[in-house]
This record gives sequence, C-alpha cells and structure tokens, in this order.
Amino acid sequence: FNRSGKSLLNDYIGITPIDKNSNTKRFFKDFLLRRIPYPIINTSEDALEKFYIFLNKKKPTLIYGHPSIIYSFAKYIEKRKLLLEFKLTAFESTGEIIDNKKISYIKQSLGCNVHNRYGNAEFGVIAHSMTNLDRLEVLNRLNYVESSSLGNGMDEIIVTTLTNKAMPLIKYKTGDFGEVVTENKKQYIINLHGRIHDIITLKNSSIPTAYIQEVFDSIGGVDEFQIIMKQNSRSTIKIVLNEERKKNAVKEVIQNKLKSLDLEVEFVNFDDLIRTGWRDKFKYVIYE
Repeated sequence: FNRSGKSLLNDYIGITPIDKNSNTKRFFKDFLLRRIPYPIINTSEDALEKFYIFLNKKKPTLIYGHPSIIYSFAKYIEKRKLLLEFKLTAFESTGEIIDNKKISYIKQSLGCNVHNRYGNAEFGVIAHSMTNLDRLEVLNRLNYVESSSLGNGMDEIIVTTLTNKAMPLIKYKTGDFGEVVTENKKQYIINLHGRIHDIITLKNSSIPTAYIQEVFDSIGGVDEFQIIMKQNSRSTIKIVLNEERKKNAVKEVIQNKLKSLDLEVEFVNFDDLIRTGWRDKFKYVIYE
C-alpha cells in the first residue's frame, strides 16, 4: 500500500462458481488484494453477457478462474463479435487442467497472456508456470513433491508436507497425473494431464480423455465434450460443436475410433455440461 492507503496492485477479477464464501475472512482477503470476486452460476448466454458488461465496467488487468468458464466466455464474445473495451494483461488458470487448445484460443480471443498453475486444497498452490505453460516450477518449498509410475505409462503426483494444520501428510497421493523432474536444483511438474478419474477403463484397456481430445482436434469442429458414464444404461458423450456441418464427421469418428466406449451422442451447448462439487468444477468424465 502507498501512504494514501491505496493498494499498489491493479484490480483483478476472481471468478467464483457461486458466492458461498462471502464471510469476513474472504472479504478482507479480497480487500487487501484488491480482488473483485465475481460469481458465475452457469455459462448461459445471459450469464456471459452480464459478465462481459461487468468486465468492461471494472476494466481489470488480470482475471483468474476456471479455464472452462473463461473458454466459454471467449467463445461467446467471438460468436457475438464483441471486443473487450480495455486491455486485459493476463488470465491465470486455477481449479482445472487447462489444455493447449484452450490456452491458444484464450490468448487469441482475449488478447492476453495465459498463466498456468497447479495446486489443491490440502497444499495450496504448489507450482506455477514461468515461461513455459507445460513446465510448472514448484514454488512452495514447504512441500516435497515427487511422482510415482502407475504402470500404465503415466505418473501420479505425490506430495509430503508437515505444515498442514489438520495433520502431517506423508507421501499423499493427489490423484493427479504428472511427472516431477529436477533440473539445476529446481523442481518442475511436466506432462500434467488431469486426474485419475479422467481415465476411462474398459476391460483391459484405459483411454485418457487427452486421447479423445486429440481425436476431435484431428477433425475439428468440437469446442468441448463430456462423457457421462452410466452403470445401468448406455453411456453418453455430450459434445459442444462450433461447426454444425461437422456433426456427421464427429459421429463417424466416435463410431470408429471410440467404438469400445459404446457411447450415445448428444449435441449440447456449453451450459448443458455438468459441473460438480461445491466449486462447480468441470470434469471430462462424470460417473452416475
């Protein structure tokens, strides 16, 4: 703060799924950081229009939040041929894995830098991108971070800390895919691919959602997808298209390359995708 009591930081927007944390502690934290919380209830066009108006009024230099939400917003302003009426410096991803497709599109659509970070509720922010979004430098020296092979060609991130207020956590399995490497006495997390439940296991084969993303990227036309795994009926894949003419091509590639999943295809809007947990996170795979 300067002598007038004004924060030297520029205002920034923190996207929250719903305003459940409106307590005194959260208020003072937002006040000290000059952070403006903005609750996103859904990604309907009406909600995104209100968010667009709010941003142009506040003119933040930084937005941080779930990448699935800001990606939906970027798609919305492209569809409506809208432009931000201010210079947005950066978007910081949190809460979900951000893939290269979303990174490129957010950069292009919003004209800002994109930063990636990794953390969880037990340890807080563990690693942050510096110059490479695919290479996150481990920041918190109070945590010891390592990775262990799962035997399927992927590694799981494991963290140890003695500073957790509830209890020490020794070799805590996070359930997140990623590899920890050490170079020049610094630790980095690479190949960050999401959580273990993002792997679909059928009989003796495992299909990561990253592979499904690559399949759709090869033909184009798909903005987002989500698989609803059902125990007593045929599972469903929800697909958000950006090109209507690609509908038949998408159905064909699902029947051919994803045949083993036996998926019923449903074409939807962003707002029809399911969000889970008290933070309303987006997940590629939902189990019912």
